[in-house]
Parts: sequence; C-alpha cells; structure tokens
Amino acid sequence: EGGGYLIALDRQDDYVSFCAKSNWIPSQLVTCYPSSSVACLGQKEEPWASLKQYALDSANNEATGSYYTLGPPADLETYPFNEIQAMWQVDAQSAVLGLTRHASSILQDNRQSGVNAAMVNLIYDEEFNSDAMISLFAVDNVALHGNALLSVLRTRCNGQSVQQAEGDGLCGRGIPRPTMMQIRMSKIVYWSIILLVLFVVLRGIWRSKGHDMRQIIWKFCKPCRSHSRNADLSTALS
Repeated sequence: EGGGYLIALDRQDDYVSFCAKSNWIPSQLVTCYPSSSVACLGQKEEPWASLKQYALDSANNEATGSYYTLGPPADLETYPFNEIQAMWQVDAQSAVLGLTRHASSILQDNRQSGVNAAMVNLIYDEEFNSDAMISLFAVDNVALHGNALLSVLRTRCNGQSVQQAEGDGLCGRGIPRPTMMQIRMSKIVYWSIILLVLFVVLRGIWRSKGHDMRQIIWKFCKPCRSHSRNADLSTALS
C-alpha cells in the first residue's frame, strides 16, 4: 500500500541471470570523478560528454551479441531488454575523491551535476535514434525529474508512434518540453536545522542525567548573575 512496482528481470534459470543487456562495461565506465582535476559538478564538458556518448552508444550502436560491447542485444531470446546506464558510475577512485575532496555522495553528485535534467533533454532532443531499443533507463535519484524522464520516454517518437505523429504531432517535439524545477535548500537553513536538532538532542541527554540547564547557565554566565542581582535590587527599591 502506497508503494511502487517490483519487476523481476531474471531468465528463470539456475543462476537467476539478468535478462537485460546491461551495457555495463567495466573498462568504459564514466564516473563523476575520473581524476583529481576533473569532476562532474557544475555541468562541465567533461565527464558529461563521455557519459552522454556512453548512453547514446548503448542504444544507437548496431545490435551486438557481445555482452561487453555497447549496443542493443542481437539475441532477443537471451536478452529481451536493453538497459541504458544514464548515471554516474562509482569505482574505488571516484569514491575516494568524492568523499575526501568534495565531501559528496551519490545523491549530491546527481543533484549538483544536473545529470537527470540533461538526460531528459537528451531524449527530448531526439539524440537517440527513433528505432533505438530502450527498455530500461537507469538513473540515480529518480525523485529528481523522474516524472519528466517518464514523460519523454513514453512520448518518444519511435515505431508506430512516428506514423501517428504524421497526423497530429503528438510525440517527441510535438509535445512541449517538460518543465523541470528543483528547490534547493540554502546552506543557512540547512545548518540552522542541523544545529537546532543537535541542541534538542543534547538538551534531552543532559536532562535525562538529572542536570538543570538553567543552573549550568547561571554558573558560567557572569552577566546573567549581574543582571539578575540588578533586577532583584530594582524590585526591592520599588
């Protein structure tokens, strides 16, 4: 209840083999941090150009029977689905660089690089061939622009939809480009929330041990004691 869908993509064999050609080539994987001087943050030319080419080759190349060659499967009985890796991959080097130099994570890399929005535009601008086989489109952080991705994939002009588009244009660019918005939380708001939560937690721990916060403040805050004495004197004189 309130969840999503679960699709089992195995070939029902003894090895529970994946029935899609995953286009995951270890020697060609594109990471967010391919080197110490290159990062995917800020929508720079690299490594985005490499990821774009990797995704396009996975769909636009000639069909191949090799699992370790980018392109759709030639044997549809063995691999009836073709997967497009539309995300930043992670290896040991990129994980270390992301954590130590950028204090980043997979979700932060996804947001700051704008890769999901770029993939929406890649599909909408018809850079994938009209007859390209796209069965599975793999992304990280599908909550960000996931609906836009679903929209452009469903309305992509291919096969029968091309014939339908000749009459009414209701596919591909005949439909307005999806509007993509991202509300970013400012650093001030973020750290204010973190400090507030930390204060509430520490206050709860302190009280659970029988301490009174007012006594601690009174002990270490001389201006507070001075102000209190002046207030008591004023009350007495009045």
